[in-house]
Amino acid sequence: MKRHVAKIGVALLSVATLLTTAGCSTRAQQAFSVNGVVTSTSDVASMASGCATALGGDTSMISASGLVSDMIRADLARLVASQNNITYSDDELRQPIEAGSLGSLATMMLNDPSCAQLAMGLTLQVLASDQLGASVFQAATVDIPVTVNPRFGAWSPADMAVDGSGSLSQADS
Repeated sequence: MKRHVAKIGVALLSVATLLTTAGCSTRAQQAFSVNGVVTSTSDVASMASGCATALGGDTSMISASGLVSDMIRADLARLVASQNNITYSDDELRQPIEAGSLGSLATMMLNDPSCAQLAMGLTLQVLASDQLGASVFQAATVDIPVTVNPRFGAWSPADMAVDGSGSLSQADS
């Protein structure tokens, strides 16, 4: 359980560190897609706002690339879990968070519905990875197409993170 706590704590901590951005054109409004399902920059901004509220701060404490990384990992976890018939109810995902075994940050994330969904998605990532084995889970995520608006950085499947800081002046490709 301590290993679960450490992994989830690290994943959840990146949510509380950085700031979101938004673009002007239609394509610039796309923050990322996972397996063809698009998440908009306004969805990222809403998540940042919800998590900032849940954590008792403001969006200036949330990094766009860190938040996008967390959101992508949560989406990947949901897909890999589904593909491998791994199911956890929302209540089952909330239990370790509500019990406080994942730390106060995770517990605070439950204070906002959108941020709670992110916390539960990241919890699912750890649980599914442990259930399948880390290397099997990682291999399964590499096969899922992920695209990221360059404004947020570039997706690194090996690191399961958005690398680089991105640039508001860099055009979407």
